[in-house]
Amino acid sequence: MFDLSKEDFAKTAEQGYKLYPTYPNGNRLGDNVWILVRGEHSEILSKFTKSRFNEEQRKEALAARKSKNGVAPVEPKMIEDYEDLLVERAVLSTISWNGFTVDGKEVEFTPEIGAKYYKKFQPLANQVIDASSDASNFFR
Repeated sequence: MFDLSKEDFAKTAEQGYKLYPTYPNGNRLGDNVWILVRGEHSEILSKFTKSRFNEEQRKEALAARKSKNGVAPVEPKMIEDYEDLLVERAVLSTISWNGFTVDGKEVEFTPEIGAKYYKKFQPLANQVIDASSDASNFFR
């Protein structure tokens, strides 16, 4: 039996999953290199998703109201918009990390540092988002 009254998926998602990131060839970045990733069903990421969606809906509705025919003109998205969204999502998905260094010194995760390096190493950001989106990482 699966007792729905005893499960709190948002809480489980918030506790995190330890991701051991890899190079493109599948080898781990290091034995003690990991990122603690929050799940997409966590309260923080749910709020982020809803906020972004609502913001886009408001922009579209405002543009439609301003147009002569009541239809919002299609505003093209630039690749930078998607890259920035990817980085923001990866940063919000990261609770902490271990084993990352800059010039030989270990660096603690902060949103600013995470954004800088997720932007520079987008495959790493992709791994974080993929881990965050994989529900099997959070249901124990």
